[in-house]
Amino acid sequence: MIYTFKKIKVFLIIYSCLMSGITLIAENNFDQILETHKQFLAQLPCQALVQGILEKRIPGQILYLENEPICILMTTNRIGAVLAGQPNEQQLKTILELLSKHEKSLLICPQSLQSFFMEHGYAVQKRMAFECTSPRYFVKDFMCPDGYVVQPINSIDIFKQCSGFSAKTVLWGSPENFLENSFGYVLVSQEGKVVAECYGAWCGNDMCEIVVATHPDFQGNGFSTFLTKHFIHECFARNVTPLWSCNCDNAASIKVALKCGFKVKNYYTWLMK
Repeated sequence: MIYTFKKIKVFLIIYSCLMSGITLIAENNFDQILETHKQFLAQLPCQALVQGILEKRIPGQILYLENEPICILMTTNRIGAVLAGQPNEQQLKTILELLSKHEKSLLICPQSLQSFFMEHGYAVQKRMAFECTSPRYFVKDFMCPDGYVVQPINSIDIFKQCSGFSAKTVLWGSPENFLENSFGYVLVSQEGKVVAECYGAWCGNDMCEIVVATHPDFQGNGFSTFLTKHFIHECFARNVTPLWSCNCDNAASIKVALKCGFKVKNYYTWLMK
């Protein structure tokens, strides 16, 4: 994903209010239920996010609807839900009721369920998912732009200089949890100003969803591409598969992804209200 500093949006994976027909998966049967629905979960988009929740690296709760569906819920300024399985009509109404308690909501669900939510006012946002399975670099790609230096995001002080600090702190629960379970880099000018940043938005099951941002005053210099390639190199050094996703109409993001060796993996849909 690629964002400007002014347009970063993110959602927190946590929801504490349970409703009739939905129960929190108990610790003692967590693994059993997840193993039963492993196939459903593996088919969901945003796998780094989903697996990060399942591995309890990203804070969140997983709700189980009787029979087979699993619902993973998240909130910040809007509630989001990742739904696996095939809920019946009553279960769909329960989920809709839960989401309707919030002014804004975002939903990822199987294609077979999308019509139901579209009939209830949800708009469609087409998304592209990319994967990079082998790095594609030239020597010049590792040459840092003159007058700049790459620094790892390895302290809260450096992390605080990133435009995404507040959003990522909310998503990960704390800056300490981000530093422990994710990683990233910043490009810093001679004056000590962070001009670009690239880090793992979501990490799980040896996968990492990339977010990169360049300060508006420094866009057009190739900094996002350079820093993304640097980040990809670190992913492969850690035996982590780098992932990328964006809206289908985000030409700038698609351009960076292709320059960095990503290939289109699939398309999916966000439903928003």
